[in-house]
Amino acid sequence: MYRMVQTKSRVVEGRARTTATPEETFAILGDAERWPNWSLQDEAALEREGSPTRDGVGAIRRFRTGRVTVREEVMVFDAPKRFVYELRSGLALKGYRAEVTLTPADGGTEIHWRSHFKAKVPGAGPLYQWKLGHIIQQSADMLAAEATRRHATAGAEQSVR
Repeated sequence: MYRMVQTKSRVVEGRARTTATPEETFAILGDAERWPNWSLQDEAALEREGSPTRDGVGAIRRFRTGRVTVREEVMVFDAPKRFVYELRSGLALKGYRAEVTLTPADGGTEIHWRSHFKAKVPGAGPLYQWKLGHIIQQSADMLAAEATRRHATAGAEQSVR
């Protein structure tokens, strides 16, 4: 008798730090259409606006990186602390959910980007976990770098005044 065996849920995490405040960092994270300015994405668009802002809860975001296009839905938009999204299409994954938390730390912000998922293709879980682990860490690092850059620029502008 043949039966399907549920594969275990895979988890990947990335952590980074920035000198920017959680508010400054969330402003970058919560603006999907500008992600190509600092992230791995080549293109970004909103298919559906959310609430309380365009990028808030219910927003459907479309990102293209190379030949891969994914669609995500924003589930939690709790500025400046927590941002949660779920994959709707584009990768052979099921149950993909990512959470980004921003925590004040030493005058800046600790970024924790965590996602979990199951592979749709049997045996592909470890490969997706390895690749997405790198992408999630790069995303956290790039968000931190952009937030730090903008924070330094804002500080330099303040000191000129």
